[in-house]
Amino acid sequence: MACAFDHEEIGSVSAVGAESNFIGSCIERVAVALKLQDETEAEAYQRTLASSFLLSSDVGHSVHPSFVEKHEDNHRPLMNQGIAIKSNAKQRYATTSQTVFPLRRIAAEANVPLQEFVVRNDCACGSTSAFLSFRETPFFLIAHSAD
Repeated sequence: MACAFDHEEIGSVSAVGAESNFIGSCIERVAVALKLQDETEAEAYQRTLASSFLLSSDVGHSVHPSFVEKHEDNHRPLMNQGIAIKSNAKQRYATTSQTVFPLRRIAAEANVPLQEFVVRNDCACGSTSAFLSFRETPFFLIAHSAD
C-alpha cells in the first residue's frame, strides 16, 4: 500500500494530512477482508500489523554551500549520491539500527546507493509524519529521503 499526504508543513492536521485515521482504517479493512477462516477480525488486523513495515520517505535537501558548517563532516546529504538515511540523536526520525536494516538490505540487493544524513545535535530538524499516522497503531518504521 502506498500513501501520499499533503499538509506536512503545517503539522499534518488537515483531513488529508498524516494525522488523519486514513492509513489505519485502510489497513484494518484490508486485513479483515483477507482474514484467515479461523481468526477474528482483531486477530487478522494484529497479524497484518505484525508482518508489515512502513517506509516513511520525503524529499531531502543537500548541503547548502553557504551553510556547510550546519552539517556533520562525514554525514552531509550530497546531491546524486543516493538515498539519504536520516538520523537524529533526539529520535525525530524513525531511523534506528533495527528499522534501517531492511532498507539497507533491499538497497544492496537492488544496487541502490545509500548515504547517511545525521542532523547535528545543536541544530533544529523536522520529523517524520509517520509518527503522526501511527501514534495508536504499532508499526515498524523506516524513514529516509530521496535527493
